[in-house]
Amino acid sequence: EANSKNIGLIFELIDGVTLDKFMKEESRPVRCDKRKISLLTDVASALRYLHWLTRPIIHGDIKDTNVFVEMWERGPKAKLADFGLSRLIDSRRTSKMGGTMRWMAPEILQTEPAKPAKSADVFSFGRLTSFMLTGVKPCMNMQRADVIAMARENQQPYLEWPSGNSLCERLTNLGEQCVSFSRKARPAMTTVAAELQECFEFFEELVSASAELVPFTVSDSQSSLKSAGQAVSGQVTRGETPARLPSNEEELHMPKQKSKSAEHSSSKSKESRSSLE
Repeated sequence: EANSKNIGLIFELIDGVTLDKFMKEESRPVRCDKRKISLLTDVASALRYLHWLTRPIIHGDIKDTNVFVEMWERGPKAKLADFGLSRLIDSRRTSKMGGTMRWMAPEILQTEPAKPAKSADVFSFGRLTSFMLTGVKPCMNMQRADVIAMARENQQPYLEWPSGNSLCERLTNLGEQCVSFSRKARPAMTTVAAELQECFEFFEELVSASAELVPFTVSDSQSSLKSAGQAVSGQVTRGETPARLPSNEEELHMPKQKSKSAEHSSSKSKESRSSLE
């Protein structure tokens, strides 16, 4: 009613699961596949839109449980949700940023917390990228006090990143730029979204080059790609039409992660997880 003082909110019904649950159902070791690059691109595109509005919006709480994954005919689609901690960038307001500890930018944890900025979302997206590509959440087995202490000493917890071929290197390089300790060193979400799109096309180039080799694994990428006549360091030129991905070649198997295994003692992991959520 026009004269009613009641306010109603209309939400989209999302028929899917959280990214946290989606990743739990993924096989191990985690695979660097077309779907994950696509999901990362979806989240990056959402943040790019928010950040470049006339009055930019900072989400403020990018994490695995605030991203939902819907299964469409063409593959999974990611949607960004929960804007309860979002902020408008407005010089007249000085409200502090919030967030969830394990995903939070270090400047928010300083003695003098930084004002709301797009770079905080970029940092959280970088940690989300690490999680999606490895299956390992940031700050595992760490207590809140430890995370805060490191931030105030200008240090950061170690993050897991994939390794194996030039695609993994590109994704790792992008993620590491996003989680730079210095806010000024982090790329804009426009740059991040564009690079992810190129990585998506590059992935299809890699699979196309190895179409005759089934299965194709990242751990065998050097010899496999040479056999297919494609250098591992090959690049995709912007605007090229990528080859169609064969249905039986949708995934590149990830090798073991660089260092520590994602396996932890259940009691310690549960204690640390609850302290950072």
